[in-house]
Amino acid sequence: MIYILNNCIEYDSETGEIIQLGSNSEVAKLTPILNRIFRVLVENNNMIIPREELLKKVWDEHGLTASINTLNQYISALRKLLYQHLEIDNAILNIPKKGVILSSELIITQRNTELVRHSEEKGDTEKLDGRDKLPLIELNTHNQVAVSSVIAKPRVCYTLKRNFSLKIILGFSVILTLASMYNLFFGALSFDKVNTYLVSTIGSCPVYSFNSNFDDKNNSKDIDKHVKEFNLQCNNSAIFYYYSNHSNAQVEKQTLLTKCEDNKICISTRINW
Repeated sequence: MIYILNNCIEYDSETGEIIQLGSNSEVAKLTPILNRIFRVLVENNNMIIPREELLKKVWDEHGLTASINTLNQYISALRKLLYQHLEIDNAILNIPKKGVILSSELIITQRNTELVRHSEEKGDTEKLDGRDKLPLIELNTHNQVAVSSVIAKPRVCYTLKRNFSLKIILGFSVILTLASMYNLFFGALSFDKVNTYLVSTIGSCPVYSFNSNFDDKNNSKDIDKHVKEFNLQCNNSAIFYYYSNHSNAQVEKQTLLTKCEDNKICISTRINW
């Protein structure tokens, strides 16, 4: 199912992909655990979800185990992600002794692909000033579904404070240098969008990986090792990017953690063994 959040981002609950509408930003993809948490919250919008129910749906039903503390860390990571895209300070609210609930600042609509396809087949899609009216499903405050035809007008969306593509390029300056040299001598290049996966947090700062097969246990230890050895701290709304070559058995093992701040300065730390 595809949801539109605040008329600003598109969330695919099946794949975990989050796309910034009306921009050329790369696709962010949630890890399976983060996606299951977010999907339960979105599907039960405006309802309080007990933490025990989240543990059951996200971990127990998939043959996994986790603690309340682990769940809280993942929820914190989701809050940070939603702030990055929507500038909502506390998108997931804690209700003492009851559970968690999505903030009322999140306006969620559900794209009804069946209605869109049916309208296209009948040729009933109306236009106003050259803009299509797209059938959407709106989730109201009583969590009921109401079908409405909404004009696809220009989206009003918060401006991102951080340009993820730029930070990725700055964090991996060697790749940028080689690409620039190639472009200088062999013509313009076109780059595919880079998928990033939210895998952890350092304080309130998110940690992204470029590999969907993230090993939560081992890689989390590597991230903690970087934090301790290099005294890394979360400040200035920093974002971290993590890379490891654990899957390659033929080379010397190494991990790389890059920290990028608002001033577009990135610092990389590397551990070899």
